[in-house]
Parts: sequence; C-alpha cells; structure tokens
Amino acid sequence: MNKQLIDILIINETKLDHNDDQYFYENAYYQTIRRDREINKGGGILVFVKKYHNIYDINNDFKNEIIHLNIK
Repeated sequence: MNKQLIDILIINETKLDHNDDQYFYENAYYQTIRRDREINKGGGILVFVKKYHNIYDINNDFKNEIIHLNIK
C-alpha cells in the first residue's frame, strides 16, 4: 500500500478490538483512525489517510459506528 497511489483507504468489518496491537495497522506513511465495535464481535472501521493530508475534524459516532472526517 505504501508504494501505491492511494491517498485514502477505508476498511470496514475490521473485527479489531482493544486486544489487537497497533503495529498491525500503524504505518509510517499513513495517519490511521480506528473505530471498533464495542458490543458483539465483528464490525469496525479503519481509515488510512496519507500523512501529507491535513485532517482537521474527526467526529466518531460511538452509537452508530461512523467516522466523519474533513480532509484538506
């Protein structure tokens, strides 16, 4: 992924939780925003944004498993 022309990548149904180490998804080229499903196993969202983009607003909707980003 690092050598590709991907600026933003969104993965859903990640099935990650607090037991998963950050080394699994953290990266020198991307900022990461993660939203795990708190109830029941499954779900989850993981967003990768190239570090040269500025994320100036992040709203995590913890009820509905939604991430809202404003990127410049």
